[in-house]
Amino acid sequence: MSLCALCVCEMLKMADDGPVEAVVASNGALLATAPTCTPMPVVPPAAETVCLRYILGRVRAMGRHSPEEIDAIAQSLYEVRLRFHLSKHDWLQHVTPIFIGFHGFATDFERSVFLRVLKHATKPRVLHSAFMPGGAFEGFAILHPTTAAAEVSQIESLVEKFKMSAGVTDLGQYMSAPMVACIERVENGVRPYGNFRSLRAGNVRTAYTHAVHRRDAAVQLDRVRTETGLSFTTGNMLSIYYQLNNTQIELGQAFALLYRLRALISSMPLALDLPTAEATHIALGPPLSILNDPGGSVQGQYTANLRSLIDSFVNTGNPAPRVAVEVVDLTT
Repeated sequence: MSLCALCVCEMLKMADDGPVEAVVASNGALLATAPTCTPMPVVPPAAETVCLRYILGRVRAMGRHSPEEIDAIAQSLYEVRLRFHLSKHDWLQHVTPIFIGFHGFATDFERSVFLRVLKHATKPRVLHSAFMPGGAFEGFAILHPTTAAAEVSQIESLVEKFKMSAGVTDLGQYMSAPMVACIERVENGVRPYGNFRSLRAGNVRTAYTHAVHRRDAAVQLDRVRTETGLSFTTGNMLSIYYQLNNTQIELGQAFALLYRLRALISSMPLALDLPTAEATHIALGPPLSILNDPGGSVQGQYTANLRSLIDSFVNTGNPAPRVAVEVVDLTT
């Protein structure tokens, strides 16, 4: 039995230098009699064990999980860490970063433990979290996995083992609309936690600021297009500007006409103004036929109404009245 084991080891050494198929072809009879070799479980190094023991102690201090659930968290944590930190860099697969958002309900201590586990599992480049007004916490992370086998579902499996209604969301591309909205919500939260405002994340903050400006500009352009029916272009802006100037010129001409009309009415004979005419004629003793003339009374009332309308329109001092006033004959 020991001879077979030694032969298998020699074959594995030969497989490192040449194709495995050639080794199998040349030693087929020997492989048929050799015992089956089962892969040994991966054992974390001593440093990993010490760090993992401390983190699991913090998880145990939360008082939410049983020993079996803590063991499941430890197993899931190490599996995620193998794909995001401990494995060999798989440059041939062109591994792209992963942008995630996460949320949950917890106290400050429970959130700190949760984020400590997430940092130990994924070693994020940027991590930022804050509490929302409703009592929940929300955050985002920029991850750089070391193998193409890393997926968001693996992190979600780890997060679901925490009893805090936690969840993970794939934010898609870098500075996409969901990612910008997530960062904006976290920035408006309280009790922040993470390195988003550190010097290391300066380029991320700059990209976020530019993305917000582009989004706000797009929203304003859509609003202009919705309310005016025109695109925000140089030609349309000049057209609106000239239309406004022409409207202001026409409005100024209308006001000038009203001023002239008021001056004309004010210069009409006093006989059209009944109270003043009566006082004048009584003082000077004119003939009573002027005071008893029904035509003069109607004409005076119409003129008084017209003057009051013009005065109420002109004396407001508003160069652009909101209501167009129409002269109405109130004596009919």
